Amino acid sequence: MAEGLAAAHAAGIVHRDFKSANVLLSGGRAVITDFRLAGLEMRAAAAGAAGKESASRDARLAGTVPYMSPEQLSGVAAGPASDIYSLGVVLFEMATGRLPFDDRHIIHSAMQRVAGGVPSARALVPDLD
Repeated sequence: MAEGLAAAHAAGIVHRDFKSANVLLSGGRAVITDFRLAGLEMRAAAAGAAGKESASRDARLAGTVPYMSPEQLSGVAAGPASDIYSLGVVLFEMATGRLPFDDRHIIHSAMQRVAGGVPSARALVPDLD
């Protein structure tokens, strides 16, 4: 997953909606899927460069809340670091079987992330290496 994101970032592409549901296992490797939001951002940037109205403000706010980085939740443009944050959420989910933040209520989930503080995976899985 990290290598796939690194390749996308090297090509100037930020996924912007990286989550476990967008990773498929095929032939012993992980394949990242669903780059729709990345495409939306690229089209918005091209429209803005052409002097047309840009949809980038709305695009920055798009994504799947439980996996969004604090900057995405704050309305700041997503960059490669946002995808890496989302990768961390996916790895936490893989190790513990649950998301690190309360995803039952969007506002509460967002506030937990923006306020900082990372839940301990070891507290949920004591024998975690």
